Amino acid sequence: MYTFVLNAQDYYCAVPGKTYETVRITLKNKLPLEPVQLTCADVLDNGDVVLSWIPTTDVSGSFVNYEIHSVGGGLITTIPTIATNSFTVTGAAADMASRNYFVMTRFGCGGGNKVSSDTLSTMFMDFTDLLDGRVLLDWNSTHVPMNLGESSMHQIYREFPVGTWTLQGEVPYGTNSFVDTIDICEDFLSYEIRVNHISGCSSTSNKKGQLLKDKINPIIPVLNWISVNPISEYVDISWNVNPSEDTYGYIISKYVAPGWPPVDTVWGRFNTNYTYVPTESGIGVESFRISAFDSCFTTIIPPTYQTSASSPPHSTIYLTEEYDLCDQSIALSWTPYTGWLEEVLKYEVLVSIAGSPYEVIGTITSADLSFVHKNVLYDVNYCYYVRATSTADTI
Repeated sequence: MYTFVLNAQDYYCAVPGKTYETVRITLKNKLPLEPVQLTCADVLDNGDVVLSWIPTTDVSGSFVNYEIHSVGGGLITTIPTIATNSFTVTGAAADMASRNYFVMTRFGCGGGNKVSSDTLSTMFMDFTDLLDGRVLLDWNSTHVPMNLGESSMHQIYREFPVGTWTLQGEVPYGTNSFVDTIDICEDFLSYEIRVNHISGCSSTSNKKGQLLKDKINPIIPVLNWISVNPISEYVDISWNVNPSEDTYGYIISKYVAPGWPPVDTVWGRFNTNYTYVPTESGIGVESFRISAFDSCFTTIIPPTYQTSASSPPHSTIYLTEEYDLCDQSIALSWTPYTGWLEEVLKYEVLVSIAGSPYEVIGTITSADLSFVHKNVLYDVNYCYYVRATSTADTI
């Protein structure tokens, strides 16, 4: 408030007239402004930083300018346009270390009033080759606690080939490390951390990379089952899709005393069935196991693919029969199915009489490996097979 005293007088009369008047003037400042919301700090390849924010609103015309500040570096620049929502900090060197920024909004008479945004940090990612086919990535958050509107997930991107960025994984806010498995035989791989904001921008870290090699063999496959096909009498083999995404194929091995020579190769990670044709399952038990290989060569001479250890073997059921003419019965006995981690739940005996469809005539849930089919007819063809089911309901 300002107070003024006004004095008015004349010189017309011999005794001049005087009048005094007190005037008080109250100056009212314009409405205060809200601070901008600093949303993203995007680190460019050259270390420059693109800052993004949600502009303030001004209904009384009190806005003067924005000031871009660096913590430790002071004022960077002023921006006189209220609608401006981004600025590129050149020479920031954010590829060398994390940088911290805030936006000051000046308003009121002569810009004498000011209000500041929260401080936002650039993400600086550190990169460590663990020398075992994996890399460790560490980085800082943009804000503690999580910046308003920011995604709760930090995304890890990898560049391969050059110019193609692929999402490798996500971790929740507060988890600032990630281990990636190298599934490329040998190439230069780069990484970047990204955090998306609801406003549409993204905060990104610096990019780092180096020449890396796949040194990890595929995971050992798991055989589901092997079975003698009752129609073709070949051996059918089934296994899981290998969790190692760089799996190139599978090697089928058969036990031939005293070792396990490979008998065939199945190409393709998702090809998980195989039929062994030159089988001898009609004269005895046959055992198989499987290993997985990727597309990377080893350093041995001659070069071979990186190959997993072999799965535990599975063995076929070998069925024998003995016909008792006088008793009009056929006694069946068989070898146990082996290979499942879980136990065999039951064995089912199936028969085809004179070419009829197979049907179950007996179920054995004990450890007994035999069954007697009684009241069989003379001069009629009986064909049998035994089917094992695991406790996990795998046939």
